[in-house]
Amino acid sequence: MKTPVLSICIPTYNRAKIIEECVKKLLVYENDDIEIVVCDDCSKDNTLEVLASIQDERLKVFANEINLGASYNSHMCFMKANGKYAILISDEDDLNLDAVKDLIDELVLTNIYSVYLVSGTRGPNDKLIYSDKVYKNGWEALSELGFNIRYMTGVIFRTDLYKCKIGEVSFEDAPNIFSVYSFMYAMTVLFFEGVTKTSSVEYYSQNRFQKTTLTNNSKDTPDVFYFEPSDRIRQLKIWIRVLSTLPITKKQRILIVYKIIYDASALCLRAYDVNYQAKYKAMLPSYYDMFLSHMKGHKLELDLENIKKAGIDEMLKYNLVSKKEFDAMSLYDPEISAYILKRENDLREKLENTKIMEMEF
Repeated sequence: MKTPVLSICIPTYNRAKIIEECVKKLLVYENDDIEIVVCDDCSKDNTLEVLASIQDERLKVFANEINLGASYNSHMCFMKANGKYAILISDEDDLNLDAVKDLIDELVLTNIYSVYLVSGTRGPNDKLIYSDKVYKNGWEALSELGFNIRYMTGVIFRTDLYKCKIGEVSFEDAPNIFSVYSFMYAMTVLFFEGVTKTSSVEYYSQNRFQKTTLTNNSKDTPDVFYFEPSDRIRQLKIWIRVLSTLPITKKQRILIVYKIIYDASALCLRAYDVNYQAKYKAMLPSYYDMFLSHMKGHKLELDLENIKKAGIDEMLKYNLVSKKEFDAMSLYDPEISAYILKRENDLREKLENTKIMEMEF
């Protein structure tokens, strides 16, 4: 088999029926310029047996010796990839194979992209649509896209760059580097290693929704996911450390930290709104207050005076505050959307006028 242009990387755990359907749909693709890389994270069901029954040399199945968790398992998918580029997808999603063919035709001709992000549908009334844009500057890509892409499907990396720049992260070190999003860390680093492109073409759609099981020893219940305030605080600490390693200025780091704090509080609420609207509607106000309580209880390092000096106008200039996300929320519940917007504005005022933390950049 020739070296593939595109590796389709699929981490999975305990989803035998779902991964079988996903892989079989991908193998309808007729050319040999793809490979499908599945990393099974010690599933307790018959995932490996199901995959072994699929006979196609383009399918490569790897079984982890120990349960690595979702983040590091996703990382291992990229490390096992042999393609020139590699795309990460969830096993519950389908790829538009016609669009994939066009993508491959583009990728075979160039090495310039370090990161390539494609659009798609994540569920009913929930689309992630990028503009058609090329970012030749790492800071430009970071300011608009950094720490804000939280859905794994549709993230593409140049494989050799990924292995070179991200490959040495060990399983033991990963929790303090990757957090729950190894691909987000990789994007942040690889923005500065080449050109980043985003595409408005819808390459994927979610057709087999099932609540993700992160790991076989997870303390999380299906209703918790990644959205606890304490976890967001932990991620913020990790991302602050990551920012200190990037070739950006102090002022730029401050702007990104502001963005992370602002987005993190909103994400907690949006996640509950989107996924558990009926069940959690009544608890949204208390959940938001709980997040702020966690913020005040942690002595993270942040010089809010410098943030204030940077100014809202400059944040808007770098697209660090987006109304597009708020507009999208109206698809779910206008009352909740209005509430979230008001509370986010409250948070922004607190961040501008209250010295919550002290930070060294």
